[in-house]
Amino acid sequence: MDQLIALYKRFWEQWSDFEGKTTVTPFWLTVLAHFIVIIILTIVQFIFSYVPLLGDLVNALSLLYLFVSLVPLLAIGARRLNDTKRSPLLLLLWLIPLVGWIILVVFWVQESKA
Repeated sequence: MDQLIALYKRFWEQWSDFEGKTTVTPFWLTVLAHFIVIIILTIVQFIFSYVPLLGDLVNALSLLYLFVSLVPLLAIGARRLNDTKRSPLLLLLWLIPLVGWIILVVFWVQESKA
């Protein structure tokens, strides 16, 4: 759990580093931590959805989190592609529904190249 928290903290500290490298395990643990945060936010949204003003505030904060985390997610994806000796511009494959996503996941699960 401590490793997961440390990796998630590093995820936010390196939010603008598109040129470094990220190996397979730290990448996927960071993605897992981000997914856990999204699940928690979804549960909190569901709980407070029936409270008029508080529900709107929670929805706005959740949307803000998703918007703010977009650049760090792109950065860690680019660093993972760098680690597999691919161009970070391949992140544009994400714009192709399903097929592009599958291709990126295949690239991200591959081992690092020296």
